[in-house]
Amino acid sequence: MRCAVDTAAVLFFHSADNPYGNPRNVYEQMKAQPAWFIKERFYGVAHREVTVRFPKFGKVHVVTPDQVPAEGTNYHFIDPCGGGRNWAMAWVRFCEDGTLWFYREWPSQVAEIPGYGFVGPWAEPGNGKPGERDGHKGPGQRGLGFGLTDYKKEIARLENWPEYARWLRGEYANDQRSEYDIIAGWTGAQEGRRGRKRTQPDAEPEPRREDIFERYMDSRFGDTERAAAEGGVTTLIDELAELGLTFRPTSAESRNSIDEGVKLVESALAWNEQKPLDFLNRPKLYVSTDCQNIIWALKNWTGADGQKGACKDFVDLVRYPLLKRCTHVGADRWETEGGGHY
Repeated sequence: MRCAVDTAAVLFFHSADNPYGNPRNVYEQMKAQPAWFIKERFYGVAHREVTVRFPKFGKVHVVTPDQVPAEGTNYHFIDPCGGGRNWAMAWVRFCEDGTLWFYREWPSQVAEIPGYGFVGPWAEPGNGKPGERDGHKGPGQRGLGFGLTDYKKEIARLENWPEYARWLRGEYANDQRSEYDIIAGWTGAQEGRRGRKRTQPDAEPEPRREDIFERYMDSRFGDTERAAAEGGVTTLIDELAELGLTFRPTSAESRNSIDEGVKLVESALAWNEQKPLDFLNRPKLYVSTDCQNIIWALKNWTGADGQKGACKDFVDLVRYPLLKRCTHVGADRWETEGGGHY
């Protein structure tokens, strides 16, 4: 075999040429064994009791951050996970040509969380036994102790909210309101097209805030009712709404929705590998290299560990935008029609 390095090569010898082996004896011992055993022990072809659910996912679907289109309709998806774990989050951009691009995830393996550094991967290779066929839970799942205000601050940081920039500059230091009330008042509104008002002539304008068309949360955790502190019942989505973040619930989880979501992901990954890759023959779904947890999940998820699969949370974040039929929304979609509706 010729290697990428011109001065290197790999040469294979037949088993019969091994002076320390006895191929005929090995053959006699193997011939009565099952086919998978023969392939594994005699030919060295690994056998897997379960297979990955997205075998078509590969290099063609992975892009660098600069390859992600700058224009499109952005959606934000959250799986709160539960059990004291971190929330899993993903941002995806739908473009006018029908493609969708996962361009950010949280927690990230390529960017630090202020005050916490790199928290590590969400899932790591498992031992292949039941409970770890979808990987082993990684350090990225360990809860950081975030409350709702902490998550809103993180979202504001990642999406370039002007209020977060002012928070960093200490402009709320003399505000008499509680931290909750201050952050609840954040809307992400940009002060004009040039960013924040310049209090000094040489002040730089704030970066433009990232526009998010809709936000969704896993309905199993987000829309489940529980007792409120002041009486009555509430949901996580309700509590976030009070904090100034509006989320819509995803569909209730069921085996049918999982299977449908998997089929939709498979369809978005599909392309004719027998023909050249071009504008007409290409996948619809792409993942930025900034989203290492999503990439690992799509490569390794088998579904064999059910709801407790170590990487299922990020697979869900890929399924949800397709199940919710998210799409690109252009300016023409917001023009009024006869009858006064949109």
